[in-house]
Amino acid sequence: MGIINLKLLNDYVDCKRMSKKKITNLENDKDYMMLVMAKTNDPKMYRFCSDEVKSNYEFVRFYVKKFSNNIKAINEAAKFYLERSDDYLSNLELNILMSELTEDYTFYQLHYMMSAMAIYDIIDICHSTISCSLESEVLKRRFGMGFQNIIDNFSSSEIVMDYLAKRLVNDICVKHTKEIERELHTRYTNKAQIEDLGLNCLMIEFVSRYDNALAIYLQTRTYLLEPLRGTIQDALVNWQIYNLRLEDAKYCKILDIYEKYIPRFTYVPMYDRYDLLQYATRRFGIDNVLNEYLEPEEYMHVGYFDAETNNQFDQYMYSYICSCDENVETYNRLVETISNILDAKDEDEVKNIQTHECEITRLRSAI
Repeated sequence: MGIINLKLLNDYVDCKRMSKKKITNLENDKDYMMLVMAKTNDPKMYRFCSDEVKSNYEFVRFYVKKFSNNIKAINEAAKFYLERSDDYLSNLELNILMSELTEDYTFYQLHYMMSAMAIYDIIDICHSTISCSLESEVLKRRFGMGFQNIIDNFSSSEIVMDYLAKRLVNDICVKHTKEIERELHTRYTNKAQIEDLGLNCLMIEFVSRYDNALAIYLQTRTYLLEPLRGTIQDALVNWQIYNLRLEDAKYCKILDIYEKYIPRFTYVPMYDRYDLLQYATRRFGIDNVLNEYLEPEEYMHVGYFDAETNNQFDQYMYSYICSCDENVETYNRLVETISNILDAKDEDEVKNIQTHECEITRLRSAI
């Protein structure tokens, strides 16, 4: 911006007599016209600007931000500029800016939002193509989600950078919601530990697993982490529900697996059908599972395992169940399967446990 003639500016604003040449020169100067807008606070002054000024991105960006509450006016200015501009980066930045300013006005927002999303889709396709072509896992980890490539191409525009960074964070949330929740429950015993650590540190660390360059960029722009913050806060709110749901899945799976094992024993247990399960699960401290997950008519026949009953069942195991190698193998597989189920970290892992996947790691003498 050169030296501004304030008298000329004031005369123009106050509609004083001026030569046509001076008026034309002033209306063709973006710096003067931005000052006119600032002084008058009137978006209608836009119509006096020359086409050259209206096609200047610095002016248009100023105008759009200055009168962001006048959607009709800024839409007119943005549309005029975009129809005439071939500056790719400026066009992208303006589309992003307008999509944010018009988010409560669907009629105006749709075009800007779709134009902004188009570039992200192109970047996503490019990233997927490059990532698939990398054979080295080390290179794939370094490449991450391709944010370093975004830095190389768009670092001159903070608006574009922030938009793309936030979209990548959102992608992490959408694609890895279950993984995020499972990770929290795996690493922390209660939500108070997470709150003490601080969500920002946790989020940055989590993002770094997918793209280190993105994590570094977000360290000073934590406001872009809102999608991830929401996902983690949802997990904290549902902390107890997650535990109860997982516990329910485990116990139901144990009963389901047990029903598949019972027919494999050569000798039918002389006790109730579920006494063998209660005997097998007491080592894990969950034998009371029978109370909650068996039907009332089934549970009423299940005996209470006190010390004497345990000794009697031990004798029964030795005399009948363990007199056959196949029974020993079946019982050990049952115990190993229960152990695997209880060690599972999420419902999907529980569902995928199969009886034939279990290794025999203990003999009857170790029971």
